[in-house]
Amino acid sequence: MQEAPSYIAAVLRIEMECLEDFLMQGQVFRQIQIPDWGNRIHLMSLGDFLERVAVSECLAEDLRLDAQTHGDITRLLETWNRQAAHLGQREMNSRMRSLQWSLEGWHREGNLNQSYLATEMSQRARLERLGAYLGWQGAERDLHGMDAQIRSMTHEGPFMWNPAFAAAYPQPEYWFLYRAVRV
Repeated sequence: MQEAPSYIAAVLRIEMECLEDFLMQGQVFRQIQIPDWGNRIHLMSLGDFLERVAVSECLAEDLRLDAQTHGDITRLLETWNRQAAHLGQREMNSRMRSLQWSLEGWHREGNLNQSYLATEMSQRARLERLGAYLGWQGAERDLHGMDAQIRSMTHEGPFMWNPAFAAAYPQPEYWFLYRAVRV
């Protein structure tokens, strides 16, 4: 996650306002406007929402979610569990295809750079978040193959996003965010 903390908090506020409708409508992705940021358009998804909730713990006190809001989120996701699981699985499939497409392009064209890696690993991070929420449901084999490709094109390195958010991404689970491009 490479965004400003205030943007993360603004997106999360809007996502929380429309989460129930988002789940009811059965949308995998939804464009939302962020008024605090000049009506900038953001692409909402369940994985994006779960990631922002986790990252919010790393934000300054005035930008963090309070305990009541965490409870509201938990109750809402429990209420809409079946729908959230269905949407999450569809999102997981979409992100797996997108990540595989990127990996194939890097392998074929050999044009991987650190900036592109940092951007594309957001797909992998959201997959990890969705897998933790839903369970992997048979996707582990494909994911292990993609992880092997990531390892072959990178080496260990520092956390690739804003260091202030590293606590939301423990290295054992999010090892791919602690990588650098092989030269």
